[in-house]
Amino acid sequence: MYYVYEGRTIRGIELMGWALLVQVIAVIAQGVTQAAFGLAFGSIVTNPADLLGPFLVTLAALCGIEIAELGVAIVFLIGFFQAHAGRHEYGLEQSHSLERALVLLIVFIVLSAVGVAFSVSSVFTPRLTGPAILPDVTGDLILAPLGAFFAGLTLVETIRSVSGEPVRSRLRFALGLGVVGAIVGPLLILLATAGSIITVDLLTSGILASAIAGQGISAISLLLFWLAYRETRRSLEAGTPAPVLPRIEQLYPWLYRPVPPYSPPSAEFPPPKP
Repeated sequence: MYYVYEGRTIRGIELMGWALLVQVIAVIAQGVTQAAFGLAFGSIVTNPADLLGPFLVTLAALCGIEIAELGVAIVFLIGFFQAHAGRHEYGLEQSHSLERALVLLIVFIVLSAVGVAFSVSSVFTPRLTGPAILPDVTGDLILAPLGAFFAGLTLVETIRSVSGEPVRSRLRFALGLGVVGAIVGPLLILLATAGSIITVDLLTSGILASAIAGQGISAISLLLFWLAYRETRRSLEAGTPAPVLPRIEQLYPWLYRPVPPYSPPSAEFPPPKP
């Protein structure tokens, strides 16, 4: 019995795991940058002349983070489509799970595009409340949790059927943390700028709390996803679960047509002489 095994699922999960690990670092860097901006926010407001230096440093850090996240997105997509191409390697349930993950990924990409468009438009739209130096996070309070939810569902459905129950529990917990982190970050900034009396200390506390709570929870969520993907990849490499691929004769039936059993021709003997 010969089986065709390409190992695309393992290669795809490995690439997606590396993308998740780099994304953890990018989220932590983004939180550190936001916290540094929050610490310098008071001096920026009181001394507007000192705005140029921190602004350039923050802009350079954010550009570097965006470039890293673009690379993460490319590696993640390559890994996902590797796993999707090998969805037949572990049976019908894995194939259906990857089909659902593809739909969820498309929804996440659409939501991300809408979020980017909203962020760009909010730059040219004056804030209704709070200082103009802070971004408007009203739309992020809706789009960010939705994006985190569909991104987490994509990660869950990609490996759910080839993972054990402990890993599935970790995936569900990571999904919930990702949604909470996406809500907490914009919510704390919105609360800091929604009051009738806005002070520098209040804004600084809101920015720091958003950086620590929002980005911190998101980083923990991504770290749990990475651990789940690493454990699943190691299990697949060890043969648990084993591939359930069709045999070669099932993949190429025209090469292995069934041969009818041999039946000797019937011999007709002449009737005996009287």
